[in-house]
Amino acid sequence: MGSSRIPLVLLMIALAHIALLVGVSLPQGLIVIEYGTAGCPYCAAQKTVLESLWREGKLCFVYVELMGNETNALEYATLYSALVGSDLRVPFLVLLVDGKVKAALVGYHDSTQLLNVAENAAKSTGILVVTGSGVREVVNSTIVSEVQRTVDSRLRGVPPSVFLPPLALQQALTLLVPLAIASGINPCTFTLYAALIAAVLVGGRRKALAVALAFTAGVFACYYLVGIGLVTATSFSPRILVKVFSALGVALGAYSAAKSLRPGARLPLPGALRRLLEVPQDLAASAIYGVAGPLGAAGLGALFGLAFFPCSGAPYIVFTTILSRLSTPQVRYVLLLLYNAVVVLPLMGAALVLVLTESAVENVGKLSGPGIARALQLLSGILLTSVSVYLLLAL
Repeated sequence: MGSSRIPLVLLMIALAHIALLVGVSLPQGLIVIEYGTAGCPYCAAQKTVLESLWREGKLCFVYVELMGNETNALEYATLYSALVGSDLRVPFLVLLVDGKVKAALVGYHDSTQLLNVAENAAKSTGILVVTGSGVREVVNSTIVSEVQRTVDSRLRGVPPSVFLPPLALQQALTLLVPLAIASGINPCTFTLYAALIAAVLVGGRRKALAVALAFTAGVFACYYLVGIGLVTATSFSPRILVKVFSALGVALGAYSAAKSLRPGARLPLPGALRRLLEVPQDLAASAIYGVAGPLGAAGLGALFGLAFFPCSGAPYIVFTTILSRLSTPQVRYVLLLLYNAVVVLPLMGAALVLVLTESAVENVGKLSGPGIARALQLLSGILLTSVSVYLLLAL
């Protein structure tokens, strides 16, 4: 990694840690915790109502299963006995408004009833308790404090992503293409890819095409596995981290675009790999061709993808943060496949250009030249900055 990029990567890591520390506060707005049991039809119906309100962006909710979990059952019994009494029933709902426990409800309640209770509870000084026999208010400070501590412990152990309103699939698809293009056209991988293909052209065009496709498959596999880890990590990130990563995307995109416009700017390549590209073509061929069979090329692709992630990974981090906002986990990984397919499209195009044209070696030189690389870097920076600004303002 170039020395100019090291401070930016360290800054990203430092700000992410700060965001994790700052983001421990509970989210604002209406949060509902449902305690229920598997097989209880009223619990299932209540969960459906909460999911519907969540998709409409009116509340966040957490479902706590009591069957087969002694810890959950003890937590439920503690809250229920403190607020209601000894006659344990489900579903049991605890409502928080702006991080404060304001109501507890016993039994099934439709969306209108829930929102009405939440509105009234927000005006109360204690905790409203709604049962089949009526409504009462708990104002004992000792009970209120104990209930708040119990609920705080519950929510601080829940992935913060569940508190974020879900993102529409169409919105995620709209953001996918520009971010994937920003990742795919980074000059680091492109330059090395061009050098690899030029080297294996010594073995013939058919061999070169097989190596090119294998190299692309290695990059795809590496990026997809990294993406799975990023989606998992960002789904456990606090709400503020979405804004932090978007702000970092703006900063890194603007920095990349500005750097590409500087006269005489060099590509952001590590020194050792830069020196490799400066080796005469025939020596590069002899050095790489020995391991550039299909399997070797796939391994090199995976290695290059991992090594150059700090160079092209900013758009990917932003996109995986977006994916963590989708309500259906399976869709996240399908979109991750689509994202990486778009990322490797430029590599596939480069393979066809380099292998099928008459002046392949000459085209390699053009593709890996500083002018093309800086143009790609500028476009990548503009795309990343634009999407990140949108995310800062819209999410």
